[in-house]
Amino acid sequence: MITRRSVAFGGGAGAFAMAARPAIAEARAIEVWSLESPGDGNVVARAIAHVVKGFEAVHPGVELKITSMPWQQLSPTLLRASRARRVPDVAMFYSPDLPVQIDARTVMPLTGFMTDWPEDKRADILRLRQAQDAAGVIYGLPWQVRTSGLFYRADLLEKVGRQPPRTLAEWSDAAAAAQGGDVVGMALGFNPGAASVAAGWFLTTQLGLGAGVLKADGSPDFASPQAERIVQWVFEQVHGRNPPTLPLDVALQDGEKEHDLFSARRLVFLPSSSDRHPRLLAQSGLPFEAIGMTRYPTDDAAVPAPALVQSWNLTIPIGAKSPDLAWEFIDHWTSTAEQVEGCRIAGFVPARRSALQDPFFDAPQARIIRFATEYAADHPMHFDFPVNTSALYDTWVRMFGRVLNQELDARGGLQWAEADYAQRRRG
Repeated sequence: MITRRSVAFGGGAGAFAMAARPAIAEARAIEVWSLESPGDGNVVARAIAHVVKGFEAVHPGVELKITSMPWQQLSPTLLRASRARRVPDVAMFYSPDLPVQIDARTVMPLTGFMTDWPEDKRADILRLRQAQDAAGVIYGLPWQVRTSGLFYRADLLEKVGRQPPRTLAEWSDAAAAAQGGDVVGMALGFNPGAASVAAGWFLTTQLGLGAGVLKADGSPDFASPQAERIVQWVFEQVHGRNPPTLPLDVALQDGEKEHDLFSARRLVFLPSSSDRHPRLLAQSGLPFEAIGMTRYPTDDAAVPAPALVQSWNLTIPIGAKSPDLAWEFIDHWTSTAEQVEGCRIAGFVPARRSALQDPFFDAPQARIIRFATEYAADHPMHFDFPVNTSALYDTWVRMFGRVLNQELDARGGLQWAEADYAQRRRG
């Protein structure tokens, strides 16, 4: 079960006293900006469709307009729309992008709305630091939660007598043993167009090895011995093995192409997040038992990397025409019942602790969800994400690109990354 050790549930009364609920008359329409349109396509579209249908059933006559766009465009689009005063009523953001919106004052506090909830309902919902300001005021609530980890082909490991890896050495050894033919050992995805998975893996593995990553003032502290070992380990998978466990073209692919590679049964190990499990099963046609998930390895089998927990969050932009009705929509989507259904349909980790009491989570098909919640509870990540997390991630993946293309060695790459990120912070 997710506990207060891993992510925050609840909060003091002071945080809720800081933002009063805006007294704005309710309209009968809501415009929502989403990463996906409701429909019967992928599991995310089906989960959103279920939410929309349920909300419309209890709010007859409400017009719900959902505009979808690529997830990378949601944050910059709202920044532009806020300046033009043409914002939706609800906008969703991936958690690394939310600090930018809070800092730019484009989204309104939700704590005033949450005062209408009883205390047990306020204490029940997951909160990430990225969705709050320094005073603990909440600006976004999660509708989808995911824990990152390492997917693996359990059937291929069984054939070569390997267990899920606990160390980086075991990972590379198992990848080398299980690959062959058109099956590649691993993917990581150091592509600037989709940096979150690879950079998230690099972040949590650094923390698992004891690196500091950022100094107290937010300046970079990348060139640590731990980070250098990780970068060198990746380099060796590309250039130090014959055949490579991580071919260069695979190492520089974006995340979607790597998921396609896994779904085509051509990959042994795939760093990803728990929410991708249903899609991997559906697209690969593999039996349920053939795809497993484990913690990110480090150098110590007894000390895995801490769990990277991220979420998709619902916000109400400042200037929304229907904030009260927007809140009703957020309240509906984050309810325990909807959280359980999101888990059933799409394999999400629930945003409400109470959802885990549903019998569904005792069923075999909830195995990956149970793993994700236990990983997050047992090995929480303690890291204050900067406002410019996207710039941090982009710097790291471009640094890996330079190292893997042999423009820089591991230490030189980390030093280049420090200079690049420092310049971005100044600019």
